[in-house]
Amino acid sequence: MITASEITKFIDAKIHGDGDVSIKGPCNLIPGEKTHISFLDSTKNISFLEKTLSDVIVVPAQIDYSKFN
Repeated sequence: MITASEITKFIDAKIHGDGDVSIKGPCNLIPGEKTHISFLDSTKNISFLEKTLSDVIVVPAQIDYSKFN
């Protein structure tokens, strides 16, 4: 398995949270799965951040998700 911190090296991203989380694979943002990574693709789906079960979510830099931290 790969950790969230290791993934950031491939996608030039920052971690907000536990970088040591081991990731088993990708999944849909909703419902999401523990130990999986998901991708938030637009601001229209930002409320999904409160509902997903995924441990890691990739969020584009232009999306303000600060109220979800």
